[in-house]
Amino acid sequence: MKRMGLIYLVAALLVLSSLGVGYAYWSQDLTVSGTVKTGTLDWKFVNPFRQIDTSEQFLDSADNNDYNFNQQDLDEEIWQIDRNVAYVSGTRVDSHLIVVSMENTYPGYYNELYTFFMNNGTMPLKIRGVKLTYNGEQYTLTDNLSTSIPVITHDGCFAFRWIGDGTKGLVIPPSTSVKFSEDFAIYVISPLPSTPDHHQTYDFTITLEGAQFNDDTPP
Repeated sequence: MKRMGLIYLVAALLVLSSLGVGYAYWSQDLTVSGTVKTGTLDWKFVNPFRQIDTSEQFLDSADNNDYNFNQQDLDEEIWQIDRNVAYVSGTRVDSHLIVVSMENTYPGYYNELYTFFMNNGTMPLKIRGVKLTYNGEQYTLTDNLSTSIPVITHDGCFAFRWIGDGTKGLVIPPSTSVKFSEDFAIYVISPLPSTPDHHQTYDFTITLEGAQFNDDTPP
């Protein structure tokens, strides 16, 4: 009898031991569920370009006469002549594209085109660079100081100048902030006297590169 009681006791202990293996610590999780919404980067032209020359030809008014420039050293000295020969027209195709047509231009003709920008997004936008594409070549127009050097195309047909008063790196505030172009003159000089050909057509594209305010990627 004593031997059997010992066996039962050992068996009971084994059963309790096996039940203990199934026990676990209590636990409870806390969860954070979140949403990340990115801002928008968008800017646009809010008005057609402005210019110092008229968009009409042969007007009998001194205020509308052409401007000429120093063709020898391409300095910024300009003067108004007593004739209105060349003329420029521009159309804002959409908020991101302006098409400019320069007609009846000649060696020594000078014009300044002004653009108007608005940051239409929710993030500060930085002007990273200004590029000129002409005859399959690309040129950098953006200056770091208020004084710029004209970029002469490789075939000598045009010289372009972008005066931005520190345009590179300029940050435009978001939303309703509008940046007008008092210091954003594009100087277009067309054509240079090294090109004797008459009745030619030259196509060019000027692209303003916008980036988020903290983008340090070189233009």
